[in-house]
Amino acid sequence: LATSRIHPFREEPWISKKDSILWVDTAEYAGSIGPCEEFYKTGIGYQNRGERHIVMGLLRALQPSARGIMQRPDALAILSPYREQVVELKAWLSHANPSVFARLGLSPAQVANSVYTIDAFQGKQASVVVASLVRTRELGFMRGAQRPAVLFSRAESLLVVIGSRTLFGGLTAPEHWREACGHAAVRVVVPSQFMDPADIAGRGGGAE
Repeated sequence: LATSRIHPFREEPWISKKDSILWVDTAEYAGSIGPCEEFYKTGIGYQNRGERHIVMGLLRALQPSARGIMQRPDALAILSPYREQVVELKAWLSHANPSVFARLGLSPAQVANSVYTIDAFQGKQASVVVASLVRTRELGFMRGAQRPAVLFSRAESLLVVIGSRTLFGGLTAPEHWREACGHAAVRVVVPSQFMDPADIAGRGGGAE
């Protein structure tokens, strides 16, 4: 699970230079839209609005250690296993207030263009990868080993996984997920450690 380089962000109480994998546990999150819950649109697919709020809050909070370091084409990737979540993330991020990404030196369009499904990103890498796992009740096709293997090998310096450790690290989860959740390289944080109260309350510049 280790990455090959040191991540490009300043240290904060919730992230150090030694960190290569952060797991943002959504189990206790309760923003303006309520807790993080998977939602299925009939005939379309799964999405998770709460995780979209957390992605926005995370991108606002990360502060690069040098100007322009996140402007490389391969600096950032935002991944999800579910196409509907990707569609919604792209739409929401593209309409965000530009000030949300000011620290990263990126425009809303640039951030939105960094969103992919895990399948579409196979064979590619990015310095920083943020992943929205979406599911909170059942693992669905994420129970298999292939997509997690792709996900945990895409980041060169930092992987941030946003998802329920209760589900993905629980006793009924497959061994590969339980090992990933409990790995020594994984630092577990909660959204309130880095999110602005305005983001949690739904006033942080998003489109929802």
